[in-house]
Amino acid sequence: MSKYIEINCDMGESFGLYKIGNDEAMMPYIPAANVACGFHAGDPLVMKKTVELAKKNGTAVGAHPGFRDLVGYGRREIKVTAEELYTDTIYQVGALKQMCELYDLPLHHVKPHGKLYVMMGQDEMMAKAFVDAVYDIDPKLPIYHSGSLVNSAIGNAVRAKNMTYVREFNSDTDYDAEGNVITPKYHNGAAADANALAGRVVSFLETGSVVIGSGETLTFGADSICVHGDNPFSENNVKVLTEKLREAGYEIKAI
Repeated sequence: MSKYIEINCDMGESFGLYKIGNDEAMMPYIPAANVACGFHAGDPLVMKKTVELAKKNGTAVGAHPGFRDLVGYGRREIKVTAEELYTDTIYQVGALKQMCELYDLPLHHVKPHGKLYVMMGQDEMMAKAFVDAVYDIDPKLPIYHSGSLVNSAIGNAVRAKNMTYVREFNSDTDYDAEGNVITPKYHNGAAADANALAGRVVSFLETGSVVIGSGETLTFGADSICVHGDNPFSENNVKVLTEKLREAGYEIKAI
């Protein structure tokens, strides 16, 4: 029996003259892209070029909304009301959805970015506001979040709307004991060890468990593997990961 797995990657995170990541080199290896929507990174021109690149490579396009935090790259905790988060999500996802429609591409999914992603794992108000916004745009849109948090605030909010929760595993970041994703620290040499990271992913897929930095073991499932596009080592990491997954018998494709 064939085994399938998706790789998703945060892309379109450049802004004006500032370039983040190497989308052109990464996109051929990525079945599903999470495209920044202008709040934590990206701008209208970058969004357009990223959607064009995805169309050229046959990559599914998902929206990657975050906090209004260009300076902090969306990785700082921002206090928002439910109404603010709801409308900010509508604004961002709606913009990318319209950009996709210009290229006859359906919006594939929605995945929160950075600190927003982390906070809605614990904050019921934020999780509900975010999920309500996605639901009101299109209730069929899958929401991507950590497989370790299926039974958290975000998982409960997705189930309450009878929507699809796509479980992801972060290939190049660590987790805490509660299953929260820890903010990436790519200057750490471990983030450049492509073989070790790929081996960690394959082991996780085969066993359903991963040993985290504290030495504890987390057990959960995943449908998609996240590779962070702003990691300076990602181009090599995703090439090695693709090779190792195929050697292990996995077909890599969008969900």
